[in-house]
Amino acid sequence: MAGSHNVGRKQHITSGCPVFCTAEVPAETLTQFFKDALAVHELANEGADNLGVLVNTTDVSSITTPTRPPVPPPSSYPFKGWTVDQIWDFAKTKLATEQVADIETTALAILDERTLQDQTSLLVMHRELEGGLLTVRADFASTLVRLNVVNLGIGGQDHFETPNPDGVIRYGDE
Repeated sequence: MAGSHNVGRKQHITSGCPVFCTAEVPAETLTQFFKDALAVHELANEGADNLGVLVNTTDVSSITTPTRPPVPPPSSYPFKGWTVDQIWDFAKTKLATEQVADIETTALAILDERTLQDQTSLLVMHRELEGGLLTVRADFASTLVRLNVVNLGIGGQDHFETPNPDGVIRYGDE
């Protein structure tokens, strides 16, 4: 993961939003994801470039710095082929209980096979009243902003709703 060579930037994770890959997402796509997600004014104006966290290991104690572009090529894809439920369970049992860094688990993002086609992520959170998991697609720019709002408890599942007929949340949607 990127991080410690950047002078003047926070080198620790603050309310980190976890991002998992269930497909072999190339470094170029990961770099574009973090570039777009961290460039939105809600984060860039606040200097919040330390909240995106690529979870690319099952050894959660080794996740100590935020992920920033450029993202180096992953050496492995430990979550390749995992289902949404498996990712959610891992986040809740490993990140939430064994974490060393400040990574939130109220909501998370998954970069999957569809990501490779349309540059969207899958946002995941627990349904507040109905139970089960709520999932929605989002463009790269919307992902960390939406996750952060939910993870900090500022907003709930209404932040996972979209007015778009294709079901994809896009940055700037109200």
